[in-house]
Amino acid sequence: MVATFLNYQHYAPQKIDDDLSKRWLDTYIDDLDFNRMIFLSSDIEEFKQWSFKLDNDILLREPKLSAATQIYNRYQQRVQERMAAAQQHLTQPIDLSQNMSWEPDRSEAQWPATGAEADELWRLRIMEQVLLGDLQDRPREESVEILQRRYERFEREVSGSEAVDIIEYYLGALTHSFDPHSAYFKPATSDNFDIEMSNAVEGIGAQLRTEDEYTVVVAILPGGPADIDGTLQPGDKIAAVAQGNGEPVDIIDMHIDKVVRMIRGEKGTVVRLTVLPADGDYGDIREIPLVRDQVVLTESDASSEVIEVGGHSIGVIEVPSFYVDMVALSQGDPNYRGVSKDVEKHLVELQQQSVDAVILDLRDNGGGSLTEAVRMTGLFIDRGPVVQIRDKDGRIEVLDDPERGQVYGGPLVVLTSPLSASASEIVAGAIQDYGRGIVIGAETTHGKGTVQQVVDLDRFLGEEGLAGALKLTTQKFYRASGSSTQQRGVRSDVVLPSPWDGLDVYESDLDNALAWDQINAARYSTLDDISSLLPALQQQSATRVANSEDFQRLQENLQEREERLNETSVSLNINIRRQEIENEESADSSDEESEEEGEDFILLEAASVLNDFLAQQR
Repeated sequence: MVATFLNYQHYAPQKIDDDLSKRWLDTYIDDLDFNRMIFLSSDIEEFKQWSFKLDNDILLREPKLSAATQIYNRYQQRVQERMAAAQQHLTQPIDLSQNMSWEPDRSEAQWPATGAEADELWRLRIMEQVLLGDLQDRPREESVEILQRRYERFEREVSGSEAVDIIEYYLGALTHSFDPHSAYFKPATSDNFDIEMSNAVEGIGAQLRTEDEYTVVVAILPGGPADIDGTLQPGDKIAAVAQGNGEPVDIIDMHIDKVVRMIRGEKGTVVRLTVLPADGDYGDIREIPLVRDQVVLTESDASSEVIEVGGHSIGVIEVPSFYVDMVALSQGDPNYRGVSKDVEKHLVELQQQSVDAVILDLRDNGGGSLTEAVRMTGLFIDRGPVVQIRDKDGRIEVLDDPERGQVYGGPLVVLTSPLSASASEIVAGAIQDYGRGIVIGAETTHGKGTVQQVVDLDRFLGEEGLAGALKLTTQKFYRASGSSTQQRGVRSDVVLPSPWDGLDVYESDLDNALAWDQINAARYSTLDDISSLLPALQQQSATRVANSEDFQRLQENLQEREERLNETSVSLNINIRRQEIENEESADSSDEESEEEGEDFILLEAASVLNDFLAQQR
């Protein structure tokens, strides 16, 4: 069923042939051993017998699953061997005074040739984990006990895998060979997915996924405890979870299903997360306490304020997501809660305050309701097409602003970031296509221009809890101009340095992401042509940014992070690592004073661009 749906219903169907078979096999192996520390090179050579057979096996009337099970059986064997050696290493003295190093990312490295070579990799990894404990002033005995329990749990979970777990890995590798957002869920996890990933943490308002041995934060949900607290960030790695005042439980190498169950909990209770930061500075390990399910809906509502820049009053509307109360809307409730209605109210209020211009802040907006995105765009344009949606058969549906007139027709900036995705990109793209405003932010937005549909496979078999579910990419978004938002996103008219520069947070960073393309433009008329004004605005902004202490400090931090991320290995000498941390803390001391001031200098620069624009209009 999965192969058939992928073959006939996926937006970009691929022939299930030898080429796909090889990619599928490689993905399956990588999913099991991402850091190449478990399988041996001889195993990989042996697995090549299936390079061009998986396609034939799955298309049989009674599909063969020998590749899935035999590779997984070998994985179980190697895990048992590696964990036995790791436990032996933990009984030996661990000397962190030697000049040795550890390569954290081995995803492109060679598989070890022998068991002894693989076991040496695990010895180095143990040294790194113990070193991290020392840096946190954790007693050495405690670090060793944590690792012993971790490896016991990892071996127990792998050896206890059932056939349905293997199928989820195997078919998951097949779906990811088509695109990163398609996925297969076994029955036990089919209730835990959402549009972006297979498991969503409901207790703290964050979306998680597994990367190698870590549970990684994908996104922070607006209005949730993590969003309100503001410490947890996309890309952070969760290393341990504690309940209330209890002891932290190590979750490295733990299956994400169990991690999710640990983080979820009764409303009002506290969960404490031990987190390694996204920027790779593992000397900055921190514990983040969060109160579960304390979601204050008003925190996720659109909000507004007025700032004064260069003698002009500028209204700022922050839109955290494209929310809508679908139940009230479907019941015809005229007072349904929706972001477009809230933004409309703010626009009316700001105009009553006689603001000179408006900034629509979509920097942290990961998307939401497509209908609300269209309605919100309609607040700024008279009428016309907002977005085009194309299916796999080439059928195109154009979604138009349904109402004549504009709620606000004055000077406008749309402020974006690499976290602005999906519906945010539709709004920003439409504003840009119509010449209605200036898009300011990082070089481009996130670049997710696809739509997923969830298929309940059980209904095709007539039995509940048997087949699970399939999330399938079925459509693609295109701007009114005909350009896809996929991969390229919406490029800013005025580019500003971003805290996300240099991090793999874009759609284009994902394996097998669908390509950018374009279709014919819809019929629409631009409201204004501001292209001739952009060079001057860009130059004025570039001059301010170059002379800004805030942006200079950001650039220095970005450079330091890039150097840190480009380091392929880290020292296993505790004295060297401590010195590195002291140097970083000394360099960051002045930054902390600036951060305490709380100025949003990126927003202020966007307002300054608007001020320049207003000056040109005189």
